Amino acid sequence: MIDVPTTLRKELAELEAKAAKIRALLLHYPPAPGVRLRERTTPVQVSALAAAPPVANGAPRPAYTPGAETKFERARKAAVSLAQERGGTVHRLDMLNRLKELGIMGTETNPMQTLAKFLTEWSTDFERLGGGSYRLRNKAD
Repeated sequence: MIDVPTTLRKELAELEAKAAKIRALLLHYPPAPGVRLRERTTPVQVSALAAAPPVANGAPRPAYTPGAETKFERARKAAVSLAQERGGTVHRLDMLNRLKELGIMGTETNPMQTLAKFLTEWSTDFERLGGGSYRLRNKAD
């Protein structure tokens, strides 16, 4: 006959060992934005993340530079600069071409869709005119 409590204790010990391995692996990754698994007892060092082993698929971990601008911010600044050069109005295709020239965009599966998502977020900077054209908003608007 099967000893149920002993079997359950054995399974629990195996699961706890697996959970400990998962917790150790999670320490190599920064926490997801807006998700708190638990309070950290020690701060994460950037150098520790950069020196972490490659991710599961063998790809090297990208270097993280504190304070570096995101792709979103670099694209926004370039789009605002282009609109200012053109007198405040610019077509989204011209924006995309400039972003590709600068190497900010172009590797996405659908760069125009990515730009459209960005433009939605940039509603404080750009006003949609229709037909793919956008106008730079005045700061007083």
